This record gives sequence, C-alpha cells and structure tokens, in this order.
Amino acid sequence: MTTGATATAGVNFDTPPTSGTTTFRLLQSSRSWTSGPPTSQADATTDAAGATTKVTWGSSGPSALVFTIGNSALGVTNQALPLATTVVNGKDVRQVTLADGRILTVYLNRDIISTTAQFSWMVYGNWNIASSGGAVLNSAVYVAGFETPLSGKPTSGTATFNGFLEGAALAPNGSGLPVASLTGTVQLNVNWTSGAITGAASSIVAAPLPLGSQANQSWNNLSFSGTILSGATSFSGTTTVSSSPGSPFSLTTGATGPLSGQFFGTTAQEVGAIWGVHDGTRGATGYLVAKQ
Repeated sequence: MTTGATATAGVNFDTPPTSGTTTFRLLQSSRSWTSGPPTSQADATTDAAGATTKVTWGSSGPSALVFTIGNSALGVTNQALPLATTVVNGKDVRQVTLADGRILTVYLNRDIISTTAQFSWMVYGNWNIASSGGAVLNSAVYVAGFETPLSGKPTSGTATFNGFLEGAALAPNGSGLPVASLTGTVQLNVNWTSGAITGAASSIVAAPLPLGSQANQSWNNLSFSGTILSGATSFSGTTTVSSSPGSPFSLTTGATGPLSGQFFGTTAQEVGAIWGVHDGTRGATGYLVAKQ
C-alpha cells in the first residue's frame, strides 16, 4: 500500500505547500452495492488495494488533484478531479463522469482548497461510483492527511481526543435497503506507554435518507478498544455496540466490528479512524475524527 504523506513542522492544511506534490493515503472502509433487491457488502479487495489523492500545489493553493483507487477493476487510476466543487445532497463535492459513463463523486469534508476548518492535519469524507443512471455501485468512507512520523509519536503519558463521528446505518428488510445518516460525539483515550486505545461514541442520531423523509431517531452508543501497531503511528482494534434504543435502524447490544485508525500531525495532535459494526442483520460504517 502507498505510504502516506508525513507531517513536518510548518506545513499543514492551514499553511499548505506552495509548490511540489503531496500524495495522501486514504484509510478507508469500502463497500460494493447491487440492485434487485438492493444489497451492500464489505469490499475487502478495494480496502486492501487502498486509494490516494495526489495534490499539486501552487502559490494560491492546489493547482491539480488526481484520485486513484488501487483496485484496478473499478477503473479509477490517475483520475483528474475538478478544482471547483459542486453541491450534491447539500455537501460540497468534486464530481466527474468517467469514460464509460459512470459517475465518480468525492466528498472532502475539510476541503484542501479552504483555509478554515476544525482540523489542521487531516481531511475526511467519502467517495462513491454510480452508474450513469445514479445507482451506487461502489463506495467508501475515509480519513487522510499529514500522518504523524514515528519520531513524533509520544512514548509515555496519556492523551484525550475529543471529536465526532459520521457514518451510515443499513437496515435490510428483504425487499429494500433503507439507509440512515449517522452523527454523534466521540472521545478517545490513548495510553502512549502501553499503546492501548479506549473510547466511546454517544448521542448518535440516525437521520433516514432521503433527509427529511422521516423523523430523526436515537441510535446506538459505541465503545472502542485498540492498540497502536508496533513501529507505526496507526492502530487497529474493535468497535462494539454498547447500548441499543431499539429504534428502526439500531443494532443489537454486543454487535461488533473493526476499528482502524491513524494519528495525524507532527506530534499526534489529531486522530482519525474508520469503524464498523454488524449484528448479523443490520450494519453501520463510518469515520471518526478528534483532536487533543
């Protein structure tokens, strides 16, 4: 997998480079979609192959953006993205029609052209590939940015990161696949000495899609546990459903899934991760972002 851009002093999304190129590695959780009836499956092949965004910098910001999905079967290699954004479902995105008529949409929450955002070292969002008729074929959530170098990772003490998560919950009903957008708050606790990571997400709200079609619902609370990988500034672990309100999109208590994350910034000032849970019937996946 491609090595990500490493954080260095004086360079981040608030004070970006003015020349050269930077390749950002996307830590992602991918899915494939089918119709008749609609289904969605984890896409391990695309996850393993990874994805990147290469930015060419100019004196006034990025002068070129190139997006690549490592799974060549998806047909997105060195795909130029427009510098200008468009609005899709109320979100600023970059959208391009591929040679075969499919539509690639890349949502970048903390646009790299902007200089005003909550986080300085990372970006996060999702991408999807749809048919010419608009049916989603492949999708992923991701985090990316200026990754913490090994020399910048603290080796003792503890830290608390606060932030939020976003994602999507899927509730198959035999004839369709209702989807709800998820938002909530997150806290992660890191023990730099042992490498242990614990945390929780609460106050998560599920908003059925299309937005406004139904009333928002309370959703599950989540707990996180993981370990920083040896010789790295990334981590892996487990996401667990810790409570269930019994609402239409919620999962059963005890449902589990993966957690995979990365620290960003010269001294691990920020953290981003991809999470997922599944109880055998319903599932959810998303990203979380937080900072000290």
